[in-house]
This record gives sequence, structure tokens and C-alpha cells, in this order.
Amino acid sequence: MLSKRLVFVGALRAALLVCAAAGSGQTTVNPNAKACQLLSVPELEAHFGGKAISVRGSDTSTVSMCSVRVKDMRHEATAQLNAPSPASQALTPQQRLEFFANGGIKLSETKVFGSIGCFKTSAPLDKPLPSTGCFLSDAKGYTAVTIASDDSKQTSYEVVKALLEKSAARRK
Repeated sequence: MLSKRLVFVGALRAALLVCAAAGSGQTTVNPNAKACQLLSVPELEAHFGGKAISVRGSDTSTVSMCSVRVKDMRHEATAQLNAPSPASQALTPQQRLEFFANGGIKLSETKVFGSIGCFKTSAPLDKPLPSTGCFLSDAKGYTAVTIASDDSKQTSYEVVKALLEKSAARRK
């Protein structure tokens, strides 16, 4: 059971890094990626009630990704930062949520807070891992934060939206 989770999480991370690398032809995995600067590790440790066990990020010319795992495999925060582009700003939050759903992402629930779109989903592990993601696309680019945890209080829209807003304020 644990090995299936490790394979899934490893495959998911590999897929994210491959997607990030697609635009530039190369990528490096490091905890100092631009998207990692959007996430406060001490804040996430306090949020999840444990120590960070993994911080992994990748940068390309157009996309930066970061994943912070706290305590174990079932407590994780991810951030994505895309460079500004006319295409990323063309969709409203509602249109982007519909695009995600039409692209095969199983969204159990969605909510729009003005310029921020949020959704709930779960990773298809032996025991599904609930997660909530929120995103914002503006003149500084596309920014997204996702929190995964079995504790619904840790993945509420309000919590993830607040983390996204703090992350967006840290963008340069």
C-alpha cells in the first residue's frame, strides 16, 4: 500500500517537473526555486503541526514549481508560478475551472472569490488524499497554491485562499 503511494507521488512530482521543463528544454530540482520563495516553510510547519521533511522545486524560463511536504506524505503544500502572458490572463477564474474540469481533473467542488478561483479534489491513492487549490492570474503571472491533508480544517477554502494571497504578495 505504501509503495503504491510512493510510486504515485513520485510519478506526480516527475510529471510536474517534466511539464515545467517543457518550455525550456532543461530544469533543475532545488529548494530555492522561485515558487519555493512564495511558500513560507515556518508558516506551513505551524499550519500542519510538524517539521518540513522535503522542499523540492524547479525553475524554467516560464514556469516555477515547488512542493513542501510536512510530517509525512499526507501533509503537503505546492505552489506554481507562471510568467505573465496574454494567454494566462485571458481566462476568468470560472473559465479556468471549467478548463480544468474539461481537461480531466475531477473537481468535487469549486468556488470563485472575485479574481481568485478555488477547487477541491483528491489524489487517487489507496486512501484518497483531499486537497484544495486556489489560483490567481494577473499582470504578474499565474500563481497557484494547493494544500493536501486529511484534515478538512487544513484544506478549507479560507485557509488556502489566505496562503495564496500571502504567496501572491511575495511575488517579484
